[in-house]
Amino acid sequence: MSGEIDLTVQTNKSKFPVAGGPQLAYVLIEARPTAAVADVRMPLNFSLVLDHSGSMSGKKLASMKAAAKLAVKQMGPQDLVSIIVFDDKVKVVAPSQPVTDQEAIRRQIDNIRDGGGTKISKGIRAGLEELDKGYAPDRVSRMLLLTDGETFGDENTCRRLAAQAGEQNTPIIALGLGEEWNAELLDAIAAASGGVSDFIPADNPDVIVNAFQHQVQAAQSAVIQNAQLILRLVPGVLPRAVWRTMPLITKLDHRALSDRDVQVTLGNLEGELGPGVLVEMLISPRRAGDYRIAQAEVTYDVPATGLVGEKVRVDIVVHFTSALAQARESNPY
Repeated sequence: MSGEIDLTVQTNKSKFPVAGGPQLAYVLIEARPTAAVADVRMPLNFSLVLDHSGSMSGKKLASMKAAAKLAVKQMGPQDLVSIIVFDDKVKVVAPSQPVTDQEAIRRQIDNIRDGGGTKISKGIRAGLEELDKGYAPDRVSRMLLLTDGETFGDENTCRRLAAQAGEQNTPIIALGLGEEWNAELLDAIAAASGGVSDFIPADNPDVIVNAFQHQVQAAQSAVIQNAQLILRLVPGVLPRAVWRTMPLITKLDHRALSDRDVQVTLGNLEGELGPGVLVEMLISPRRAGDYRIAQAEVTYDVPATGLVGEKVRVDIVVHFTSALAQARESNPY
């Protein structure tokens, strides 16, 4: 099987000016799953880690429980789910199990009550322990963390556990409800684990339902796994900086760069919006004409179909012109 990834490249200009010295160019590389894998669904290893502290009382708690039940409803017997609640303590409401008896799991969710303070690290640790029971190469592991408050005294532990999740290829989707949560901490948890963080307004907690539903669907669509990008550069082209553009714009450190290539771990490709990588490079002077300045290659696996180490490549070609008016036109995208 081939054609699982659509690999595209764009440059910041369609034509570059012939100049007396080197000039900067920006190359955007995007990898998206194609229709060839659109109907394939991955079995999940999913953990819901939910804040049920006293501040979650009322409509917030009701919406959270409705969202959790809907998330479970989207799963099937091939999926594993665990449900953890935390305040200043932690409780495993539903240990990791196949979703074979949805009604029993929904009853366990209905029994969640509010109370206590907030200790996020306890929830994350318990979630990782439950996920550890179900790790497998052909499963997508995810943790969905929801909180409406700040944690107290365990921020560094949260960051360390998030880094551990990242090493195990388990992104944490960190959702903050209302305005009292620690945005900097949730962003750090998400970044360290390879996940995303987001804000849910307190005046419309029903948005939790849509957020949970979207995250389950995104995980199920993560058919392309272990994707790695290598951008090989020709002599006279030097990389200067590299950013990931999805799910958040993030500048990567120097380890992604060498004199001759750029290497970025893309991870799992979910849904229609695959990861993007933006590379700033310095190109030595060229005469008018077309030049191949690099080749982008993505290797990937498709565990659901047994494919390992598949590759897709695309050449990056730029055009140099002496017509300065043409060289002024930029690519708005």
